[in-house]
Amino acid sequence: MKKALPTLEFVLSGEDDGVLRNSLVSDPANETHWIALSKEEPVIKFARDEMKRNISGPLLIPEQRIRRNGGADGPFLGYFSKETIEEVARKYAKGLKFAQVNIQHRDETEGVYVIEQWITSTRDKSQDLGFDLPPGSLFVTMHVENDAVWNRVMSGELRGFSIEGRFGTAAVEASVETPEAPKEKTEQDLVEEFMTSLTSDDMTDDEKLDLIKKILLDAQK
Repeated sequence: MKKALPTLEFVLSGEDDGVLRNSLVSDPANETHWIALSKEEPVIKFARDEMKRNISGPLLIPEQRIRRNGGADGPFLGYFSKETIEEVARKYAKGLKFAQVNIQHRDETEGVYVIEQWITSTRDKSQDLGFDLPPGSLFVTMHVENDAVWNRVMSGELRGFSIEGRFGTAAVEASVETPEAPKEKTEQDLVEEFMTSLTSDDMTDDEKLDLIKKILLDAQK
């Protein structure tokens, strides 16, 4: 019997909900890496000059299930809808959070800030950057003035964005326990049961007779 994880939708349920800051991390929760724009990346068609020290990539991808382990009732799968992502982007801009950045969700840093954000469509610059993500994804481009951080970007140590924020949740799919279907007995199974009943020393004659009757009834189904 396997218990499925509950699925919850992340929502903006309060005035103070939304993205508080961004973090540059080694393993982003959205499992998608941003790209360090440089001359060594010839497929990039946007701000390829290394001197610009820009990095671009997704913050949020609509409907992407992300496992979270901190639920009140244990692990769950969470996701953002397109509508919530649009609202997050508006509040993020209105709150002027573009310079709120840290490293690995721990170390506060300066000299790293968002210079652009956009919601993807069926055709936009995200494809030129080499991404193939659903319309409605929230992308940003950050500029990195901080030399130490830029060196970690170029070395490949820091590879993606991860948001820090406050969000409510709404239940979408409850946990479901799916019982395994009973295995259908084959003709060989019935024969083996019949032979076992005849030779068993642990059963009385009446119990053997009852079992034989049951096997015969199963065989007629």
